[in-house]
Amino acid sequence: MKKISCIYATARPGDSMIGRKDVDHISLFLDSLEKQTMAPNEFEVMIADCYYGLRSDHIKHGTNTYRGVKYPFTIYHWQVKSPWLKRGLWTGNAPWNGGIMLSDAELICTFGDCCEPIPEYLKRIWDWYKKGYWAMGLVVYKKDNKLLLKEDLSKKTNDPYINDRNEQLQFIKKNWDLNAVVRDSRWVFVEQSENGIYIPRGFHAGQSFHGYASIPLDALLKLNGFDENFDNDKSLGDCDCGVRALNAGYEEKVLLDRNIVIFENSHESIPDSIVPYKGPTPKSNYALMMHNYFIKRFRANSYILTDEEIDWIVQYSVDNESWAKTYDQRENPHFKWWRKHQPIFDLVELRELVQENLRKGIFEIPEYYKGD
Repeated sequence: MKKISCIYATARPGDSMIGRKDVDHISLFLDSLEKQTMAPNEFEVMIADCYYGLRSDHIKHGTNTYRGVKYPFTIYHWQVKSPWLKRGLWTGNAPWNGGIMLSDAELICTFGDCCEPIPEYLKRIWDWYKKGYWAMGLVVYKKDNKLLLKEDLSKKTNDPYINDRNEQLQFIKKNWDLNAVVRDSRWVFVEQSENGIYIPRGFHAGQSFHGYASIPLDALLKLNGFDENFDNDKSLGDCDCGVRALNAGYEEKVLLDRNIVIFENSHESIPDSIVPYKGPTPKSNYALMMHNYFIKRFRANSYILTDEEIDWIVQYSVDNESWAKTYDQRENPHFKWWRKHQPIFDLVELRELVQENLRKGIFEIPEYYKGD
């Protein structure tokens, strides 16, 4: 059994990184893993690819070769299957669940596309795991292969009360250090700690669990993986996994370490050929996550939400999210479809099937959630 399975989820063409069109983002990720201080026979790589059918380069099973480069670690590459992709919407959790089925490792590390983990990334995550913690990658953003500065974002602000561009620039110049590097928000807690290490507690631990996460395989199997009810929208499937882990009794596990850094390159949006849907959000993933938290549900993909639960989720969204006040989610055709086709599967059974097939030389992720 290996130490770590690295699951890389993507839905973008290879040339999607802004200012780095000549670099394929899958190659960039694999090259960064080849530079890891952890021995290559101690980890494996899964490329869960929503863009697989449109991609010209694939990794043939057993070759560990991509675009002419043979790598010293095991690589799996497959087409992600989800009813939401067929409906033209995003799927973010099915890719990771497919990787779990393939995993032959103690620890799972999740990755989004266009990223570059530093050479010590896997080794430091593993060292914390052996001490009982699930270390998260801290993100630093890049653009044009240079660190992204807040000055580059000076035309944007999330302040809802600022609409005029001149007012935006005045707000930013007054409140931002324009020479500061753009990083994810969790760096604040690390910098406020005495030694650059921060262990969030309670609900905040769930919120700190994100797309560059580590979590033991046995914990994910207990949780029945990532909740595919969160697919059809990009947000919060990762945080929900952290919240459900908390509900399952995994307390004070999540850890942030300033020395576990991953760079994420600015990239183009997912192409319309993969996600053509441009309508309103079908449902509130935030309200769904809070529902799981409040009722202490930890096992995903194993229940059908009742009408009462769905009504609660919609109302909680209306009460707490401004966008939800603008239209009735229940009238969205994708909401209606989801309500009747919620995912039900047993990840342990699916993993046993996939592992048995691998032993026979068969590499296949079954289409377990068809939405029929």
